[in-house]
Amino acid sequence: MGTPVSSAAFSSGGRGDSTLPSPAFYRALCSQIEEVGWEHLMGAAEDLSCLTFRLLDKKGRVHKLEISLSRNYPESSPTIAADAPCINEVVWSEKSRLKDVVQQFNEHLQNLQEFWSTMDDIDRDLCVVYPKESSLATSYRQIGLGNDCYLLLHISTSSPRSLPECRFFGPDSAVFLMRNNWKKNAIKWKVDKPFHENLAALLERELPGPPVSGKDEGQVDCGICYAQYLPVDDELGANSGSAPDYTCENPSCSKAFHTVCLRDWLHSITTTRKSFDVLFGDCPYCSEPVAAETWLGVFFSFMLLSDASGVIGGSWINAAETMALFSCSINTPRHVHLLSLLLLLSSLHPLCLTEGRPFFMLQEVAKEGEEMKVGEAMLGSRPPRCEGRCLTCGQCEAIQVPAVPQEKSGTRHFSTAITARGDDSTIYKPLSWKCKCGGIILNP
Repeated sequence: MGTPVSSAAFSSGGRGDSTLPSPAFYRALCSQIEEVGWEHLMGAAEDLSCLTFRLLDKKGRVHKLEISLSRNYPESSPTIAADAPCINEVVWSEKSRLKDVVQQFNEHLQNLQEFWSTMDDIDRDLCVVYPKESSLATSYRQIGLGNDCYLLLHISTSSPRSLPECRFFGPDSAVFLMRNNWKKNAIKWKVDKPFHENLAALLERELPGPPVSGKDEGQVDCGICYAQYLPVDDELGANSGSAPDYTCENPSCSKAFHTVCLRDWLHSITTTRKSFDVLFGDCPYCSEPVAAETWLGVFFSFMLLSDASGVIGGSWINAAETMALFSCSINTPRHVHLLSLLLLLSSLHPLCLTEGRPFFMLQEVAKEGEEMKVGEAMLGSRPPRCEGRCLTCGQCEAIQVPAVPQEKSGTRHFSTAITARGDDSTIYKPLSWKCKCGGIILNP
């Protein structure tokens, strides 16, 4: 078994000098490895200047021990490195061998058992936020205390059950109170008491436990508001209390968002493009294209001219109820929005269609005995300018009147009717703009 190792050693010269150890050196080194056990050897440098062994402690924890050999080994002591919070000092003599180094390290592992047991207790009983993946070499833990407060603990390797060093993070008022409790109750720390119970007694508060295992992995947080569910709020309408309902289509991103949050994000950046009722922009994480449907703002501006009410189907409803009626989600097809808009428009009761008055009027509720104000909003083309159409009638105003069809010379055409009501033979009559000067109707 020694022949292949010797060939590897002589073919490299990895020690950096022209003088290589003799074959007797490598035979002696292979003999020492065999004393430790070839089954424990995980790896070796090409020139055997560094050896890595895999060892188990009494609790079954796996440890990797790296032994580096100096140029004048075995006259000088080797150096070791391992995944432990502290490393023992190697005791070396002329008669020492590799097995002696391994034995000393095993004894050092035994001295660290209480330390690792304490760290395991912390990981099991408290909410550890950092490090996410613990290592046998780390001697600190950052734990969550609730209300955005955190505690950084440094555990002593020689006396892990004693009062640890600590540092608080969080709002000043909460940190000030916990720091005072720590100083006041430090004498209550007992080494024979579980670590988390000691900590709770010092801080005078109940400490949160670790995250519940087996949590539904399908539950994800929104990438914008960092919450899983939106608040339960009437202003959010159908989106109240909802989970993220939009996912970035980029496979390497796949971030989830609430539609409401994504819509607000797209409104806040200047590169967003809008087509009809859809906003197009970039994902805040991967900059890939994303889209979010917006509410029918044009309809809201038409309906909600007053700050407290509107008219739908001849009855008054408040603005919050109107918003709830028209709140739309990203998953609603666009044709559904358009159909809903047409149905609602068809239910609007025209206040005045006759006697030359405006086509549609929106009223505002009178407050505290004030006079009712009437605001006019006209649909269709713009009214003409009627100033100065006549010199004697006084004030001229633009109105819309129905056009009644008449027969002339076998050709059907429309002429303006003076009467505003017309006949009832047809339901729909086209309207045209005219100028009314007193009782006279003039073409603009």
